Amino acid sequence: KKASIKGLKIGGKTGTARKSKDKEGYYDNKIVTSFIGVFPVENPKYILFILFDDPKNENSLLEYYGGNTAAPIFSKIVEKISPILMLKKYTESLGEVVKINRWYKQVRLNKLLANCNTHFKIENGKNIKVLGITSHSKEIKKNYIFSVINGQRYNGADFISSLKDINNIVLILDKNMVLSDYIPNKIQEKFVRIYTEDVVLISGEIASFLYKNNISSINAVTGTNGKTSIAEYTRQIWNYNKTKAASIGTLGTFFNKKLLFPAKLTTPDSITLHRTLNKLSKKGCKNIIIEASSIGINQNRLFPIKFNKIAFTNLTRDHLDYHKNM
Repeated sequence: KKASIKGLKIGGKTGTARKSKDKEGYYDNKIVTSFIGVFPVENPKYILFILFDDPKNENSLLEYYGGNTAAPIFSKIVEKISPILMLKKYTESLGEVVKINRWYKQVRLNKLLANCNTHFKIENGKNIKVLGITSHSKEIKKNYIFSVINGQRYNGADFISSLKDINNIVLILDKNMVLSDYIPNKIQEKFVRIYTEDVVLISGEIASFLYKNNISSINAVTGTNGKTSIAEYTRQIWNYNKTKAASIGTLGTFFNKKLLFPAKLTTPDSITLHRTLNKLSKKGCKNIIIEASSIGINQNRLFPIKFNKIAFTNLTRDHLDYHKNM
């Protein structure tokens, strides 16, 4: 009972055993407790194992058996991660899914594309339900959009063939790409194909609709120097005034005083950025400041965000290896 979760069927087994000594034998007053569970029972996909090493209770070891220690922790963890794993039974039973999550469950490709201003052409079109978008092939799942970007280190087109066994995949491709250079024509028919003049722009638009946010004030700071300090001080001022606030930049993504995600880039790619804004919105974030690097701006990573306020610090000769001139 203590591992149960409203609206989600789980199966599991508790365990309680005397703790073994390093060399031989067992302790008389030390135990190991556990719970292993599988969910959802009707279509098992996930296994979670909880183990406690010698839980303490001065009065009775019985109170610290697996059913009383590990099982409740299992319940709390699964309750937290079930919406992320998109377990349908769980979300339907609660009846209190936030609007952002409800949009995320129901949105279909045609509705996403209808909101895009970037020009595109679609081939092998299917109005599939879209569950996510990414530019990283390892993150692709069923009903995902793969933004095929030719970057400085990798060309996304080289990984298309690895997705041939996943159903309902949409490819966003540069209009000049010759797809047959990467996969045979027969395999191409497995994919919905969107050709566009700018893969990053339309990916940012789709991500902004797919990963909606309700953040009241979205702000940015740009300039050669001082962006990190201004972003950090601004978030701290908001926090001091009891406002739930975040910052995204060189130091990572902070919400209130906690680091949520380390930084890979000063300004994240557009898909990651909108996904992050969505997560922050779910946490109740009201204000945010984003470091907008010159390279990030040039690569349209911030598109199509409409900022409430923008701060400019200064302009110096840094990064001319990228920009070539002032």
